[in-house]
Amino acid sequence: MNHREVKRGHERAVIAEFVDSYNKAFATHYTIDSSPEPPDALLRSDAGYLWIEHSDVYRSLPSELLDKDSKRVSEAEEEMAYATGKTDICRTEQLIVSPDERIACEVLNRITDKLGKESYGEIFHQYGQGFLLLDARDPLFDKKTLAAIEWKLEDYRPQNDKGFFAKVFLAYYLKSDSNRYYTQIYSAIGR
Repeated sequence: MNHREVKRGHERAVIAEFVDSYNKAFATHYTIDSSPEPPDALLRSDAGYLWIEHSDVYRSLPSELLDKDSKRVSEAEEEMAYATGKTDICRTEQLIVSPDERIACEVLNRITDKLGKESYGEIFHQYGQGFLLLDARDPLFDKKTLAAIEWKLEDYRPQNDKGFFAKVFLAYYLKSDSNRYYTQIYSAIGR
């Protein structure tokens, strides 16, 4: 499989799990209708349509901040390399300092980036506000990490929110068990 196929398969799997959880929690019956790009999924139910944009969030530095002359890669690139069969990569070892703070900052950075993107305008005008689903890809994630994210979000006021997303959800695994959790971490309503 190539990079794009693996990425789309991953997005679809994460979104499908989220939709199942959302349907159970809110007694809805959404199914994935299509993947228009953007967004990553358009859902349909008897009540209408809902769209979802998915984005992975990593604790490590993004590759653009790593040494350009080395073969070192970010966690995201390493994960993708293994999924696509690449073996000529060097794991990026980084001193892990304040991992909860780091992932909390990355979550806020990703929310800010996605809320300010113009590319969701067309789907927004057609179907209204959608959901942003962030997938925390951090093996150290625990309840303290979630608390750090919630603490950072208490005073969060995005500067360039286009109004395309109604809610932001965070998907994560706790390092203490193998259950997948979803929590709403941001709502445009009342902000």
